[in-house]
Amino acid sequence: MNIELNLKDHFVEIGDRSNNGNFSIFNSTKFIDLHKKDFNETVIFNLIHKTKNKSEGVVHFSTKNKSDYFSPIRGTFGCFEFEENISLDIKEAFINSVMEWFEKEKPGSRISIKQAPVQYDIQNLSEVSNCLIRRGFRISKVDLSYGILVSEKQFFDQISHGNRKKINQCMRNEIVSQLLNRVEYSEAYKIIAENRKKKGFPITMTFEALDKMAEEFSDKTLVLGVKKSDGEIIASSFCFQVNPRVLYVFYWAEKNGFETFSPVTLIAKSLYEYCQSKKIEFLDIGVSTDNEVPNYGLIRFKKNLGCRGAFRLQLEGFIK
Repeated sequence: MNIELNLKDHFVEIGDRSNNGNFSIFNSTKFIDLHKKDFNETVIFNLIHKTKNKSEGVVHFSTKNKSDYFSPIRGTFGCFEFEENISLDIKEAFINSVMEWFEKEKPGSRISIKQAPVQYDIQNLSEVSNCLIRRGFRISKVDLSYGILVSEKQFFDQISHGNRKKINQCMRNEIVSQLLNRVEYSEAYKIIAENRKKKGFPITMTFEALDKMAEEFSDKTLVLGVKKSDGEIIASSFCFQVNPRVLYVFYWAEKNGFETFSPVTLIAKSLYEYCQSKKIEFLDIGVSTDNEVPNYGLIRFKKNLGCRGAFRLQLEGFIK
């Protein structure tokens, strides 16, 4: 199904056109296909350039009850994404057409949109928020997200003195960070699950689901482990390059009993240097709030790694 816009070069397509280009993996058809079986309905909207015949904007919404629609279907964020050169008037026309479709096809529904952290693309997120708020959307949640801006600056030059000591301690004890192979993923996941259980944090994906995601996005997946000289894994991380400029730490943790070495700090160093080597601009280490309430200890830990904080908004609107 197509929706004509009052624009010279674009129309809206409703369907599952592949849109894995410069958009995040969370808005990709491949990611949506992994999860849509658990939902009653998923609708994908693409902003199509008529002559290029390619998607230059995308958003998707899912529901389990056909009255509450949310973006993303799973994952950290969804929201409206656009190619870099798309002007505000075209963005607004696309957003308006999507909302008008909901007014016609899903009257009385509620829409919830979880945006990316503002560090991802402050211009696009600001413009999209402006368009949505002018259509009656309101901010329903403000979380704090932390990450590291990657530059030519060395990792050691921006972390705390205590973290430098921890990394040197690991090196003196022949503890190293390295890529894990596929057969080691289950052990890496076990470390994370046990650590989160100890701290009272939920783990939102089963190993089977995470392993499937790593398989589907093998070219965007980075799984690191910290090993002792005898090969024992004492810390691990699952990371995904969610778009061309951002590497996202999906999970990381250290094995219970090795906190004095803080091997996750060594993982942070390796991830930062990986980003430098791949020209990735931002290392996203994730949200540090629970229903908007800050985890002060976690925030201190991230700041000591060189992280900077910014908000991540959730917007909500009701369709008449």
